Amino acid sequence: MKTSTKKRIAFGAAAAVIVLAIGCFSIWSIMNAQEEAPRLTESQIAQLREQYPICGINEPPLVSMGQSTVEEIKERAESFVYGEVIGDYTFYYVNGTTGHEELDAKRKANGINDVYEFYEYTVKILDDTEGKYTKGEEITIAANTMFMDYNPKLSDGMRVVVPVVRDEEKPSRSHYSVSGLYYVTEDGYVLSAFDEATRAQKANSGITVEQLFKELKK
Repeated sequence: MKTSTKKRIAFGAAAAVIVLAIGCFSIWSIMNAQEEAPRLTESQIAQLREQYPICGINEPPLVSMGQSTVEEIKERAESFVYGEVIGDYTFYYVNGTTGHEELDAKRKANGINDVYEFYEYTVKILDDTEGKYTKGEEITIAANTMFMDYNPKLSDGMRVVVPVVRDEEKPSRSHYSVSGLYYVTEDGYVLSAFDEATRAQKANSGITVEQLFKELKK
């Protein structure tokens, strides 16, 4: 056999080995990516919905609300907090004012009550997307009581991911709503508390909380 022929055979064999190696590496990369990115199936998500329901469907009486998307909330929120609910909700009251003493006095004299009732949950910080909070720090997330049946009902020990913007008068308090809130299961997977079909460009329900953080980080 001529030397040139031997070289061609050797080169062809080497090329085949390289192609085979690339193919094996690609298959390994795909399998490895799948292992690193676990996700619940639609069937598993459906089974969990009884425990982690979709809320924010029926608006409170006399209230007209726009439905913010996750993308819009991401722009407005200071951060998305991953935290554990401590205890049950508590109530607090806010005295509304017009900013004018005489007018406020007249309204009070005429029996016009400007006291608003709110409820709030205490949440222990586990992590947050923008590094605004310290692990172990406790904050409260609050809403007007008219939204108690509209927002998700949280319970002691439940873990959630929720967008927050600090209250100007009380920095340890943020107001929350159903939009942008995700439940976190005991196994570390997330399910939206809102209808992703109408409020998100991408469905994140079923991914891990670590994956969700990558999606929500600015």
